Amino acid sequence: SDWLEVQPRDIIDESRAFQSVEDLEGGVIGIYASLAGDVKVDVSSRMSDDLRLGDGNRGQGRQTHDWVVNSGTPEASGYWLNGYLTIARANRVLSNIDRLIEEGVVRIEETNSLRGEALALRAFAHFNIWQMYGVYNLGSLAVPYVTLQDLSGNGIPDGLDVGNKPAR
Repeated sequence: SDWLEVQPRDIIDESRAFQSVEDLEGGVIGIYASLAGDVKVDVSSRMSDDLRLGDGNRGQGRQTHDWVVNSGTPEASGYWLNGYLTIARANRVLSNIDRLIEEGVVRIEETNSLRGEALALRAFAHFNIWQMYGVYNLGSLAVPYVTLQDLSGNGIPDGLDVGNKPAR
């Protein structure tokens, strides 16, 4: 029966992925890699008068250009999903910084700058999502703010719960 119990080879278990300061640095680089500035420029350019559709256009970006955007439009859903991917990566790094400090593997001083970068990138991602999807009225609902708190009460920090679908 040993051949039935095979460890997955296509993923790295989180506890094995982050075992040193160097691993945490790689995690922060992964957060930077998920930032999608080009989508923001693309959407804002198409929805404003910065560009027009060329004669040879075969429909690329047509819905965004014509302001026909809904939850199924790739630009709209992609920016949302990418922002929360960035936030999830930041939360993973932050969680593992805390774990490695608790286990005595790293010292707080070694991880201060990495924690600062992860917190800043998480805030930046939230801000970008708010700029795109937030409502600019005082007292209006904004976008879900996902941290390592357990606001849902299920015993898993919201930022690490893969099934978490935060509501406004």
